[in-house]
Amino acid sequence: MLDIFKYCYQCGKSLSYKNIDNNNIPYCDKCERFFYSDPKLVVVVLVEHNSKLVLIKRSFEPAMGKWCFPSGYVNKGEKVEKAAIREVKEETGLDIKINQFIGLYSSDNNPVIIAAFSAKSIGGKLYSGYETDAVDLIEIDSLSEFPFEFDEKIYNDYLNIIRLNN
Repeated sequence: MLDIFKYCYQCGKSLSYKNIDNNNIPYCDKCERFFYSDPKLVVVVLVEHNSKLVLIKRSFEPAMGKWCFPSGYVNKGEKVEKAAIREVKEETGLDIKINQFIGLYSSDNNPVIIAAFSAKSIGGKLYSGYETDAVDLIEIDSLSEFPFEFDEKIYNDYLNIIRLNN
């Protein structure tokens, strides 16, 4: 269990832990309430533009200054595919059409769940948005550095899908 809750946000008391289904869940003895860490959904989009893959250079942590796929959080009430389209537009200036769902990725003790998609650019103008220092295009099969936990797995799954479809 991630140790992100230390104090009760209602009474300020230090939290204890109770074992529920073999998980230690933060608990406030005074308020008699549990504190669950809800997962956060992130979209990652592998965008083909002019037969190359779009990468962004991050201007914020985590992985500031690293090259990665366009990605971002899904807003509450937002359809996952629309979040993917929005994030690509914000970070690259491109309009896209989602081609395929690549997969869902998660790990123990990490509140982030990733929904990965492949997409093709259908318009817009390539530029770096306010969350990116730069945007670049690379050959589809030439990526070798992966700043985030699941990037290499997502990329390899994407390459396998391409091979199966050709």
